[in-house]
Amino acid sequence: MTRLYIIGAGAIAREHAKASLKHNPAPELRAADPSPAARAGFAKDFPHAVLFSSPEEMLAPPALPDDVVVVATPPWLHTAHTLAALRSGRHVLCEKPLATSVTEATQLATAAAIAGKHLLDCSCRFSARPITREIRRRVLAGEIGRSLRVRWQSRSESSRCGIEYQPESRWFLDKAKAGGGCMLDWGCYDLAVWVEIFQPIAITVESAWLGYPERGELPAGVVCNVEHQATASLRLHLPDGRTVPVAYERSAASHGGGFEIMQIEGERGALDWDWLDWQGSKIRHHRADKSGATVVDTIEWTADDGLGCHDRPLRAMAALLREKNGATPAGNLTAGHFTVLAAIYESAHTRLPKTVYLHS
Repeated sequence: MTRLYIIGAGAIAREHAKASLKHNPAPELRAADPSPAARAGFAKDFPHAVLFSSPEEMLAPPALPDDVVVVATPPWLHTAHTLAALRSGRHVLCEKPLATSVTEATQLATAAAIAGKHLLDCSCRFSARPITREIRRRVLAGEIGRSLRVRWQSRSESSRCGIEYQPESRWFLDKAKAGGGCMLDWGCYDLAVWVEIFQPIAITVESAWLGYPERGELPAGVVCNVEHQATASLRLHLPDGRTVPVAYERSAASHGGGFEIMQIEGERGALDWDWLDWQGSKIRHHRADKSGATVVDTIEWTADDGLGCHDRPLRAMAALLREKNGATPAGNLTAGHFTVLAAIYESAHTRLPKTVYLHS
């Protein structure tokens, strides 16, 4: 990766710029944003960067084979900016969510295939950790059994409507701009963990439900039409023919109290772990001793790659670029992950199951 182009110069764009400095050698840095204030703030933090007022101007020069564009703009702009980057002959790392509809996601995957370029989103922020790889190893080794199920439930009791947002970014609450609410915002991270551990060939959404709890009031004129709660019954179809049911909830506002449980259970035990960087690095193995009493072995997983959550997406792209033997462009799988999330919305509205094939 010789040159890194960032479309957008806001907070998340600066995280990608910081991540690029950890590469050896660090790529040449360019960024484009129509806001003079955003460009000035970016230039203050990264004085070596070349700034542009538009993506078109930035992407106009001929591309090098390993150029990478990061799309760090709000969701409703992802498709236009990703298409422009792919058509310029560059690989693309897009912020999540990849798109706001399956039609857009499919369009992006097709454009990446035509360009012969990689297309990734940033859903690997929390999955590509050493501790996640260790959980996968333990699951594959059969430490907790072979008949498995997943409980993955995060439920917040918020004092306000909507998902996590900043007052200056109320577009998070407008489905036309954000694509969805709490499930689309964080569901990509949840899905990425399941995919890394189990590597399913397909995922079935058996049923789903979206909730809109009334908590507090928003200022007059603010559009708020995204879900604040999402639950789904899912089934992961594994390459060896097994299926793994997933009881899923992602709620950013609710009534009745909050809780969080991320656990894989089998006939011989259960595993849960600190899956987010800021939680720590502990693995908890729940099992029964010879008398049948519950035992919890807590393991401090000290293996670490020194990366933070904002470093991993760019590292994932760099890893693809290092594969010199013609790595298959990643756009289809990236779009497939988005399609699973879209299937949850569809099932909630149609009340019908839907299966998404990830490797076709």
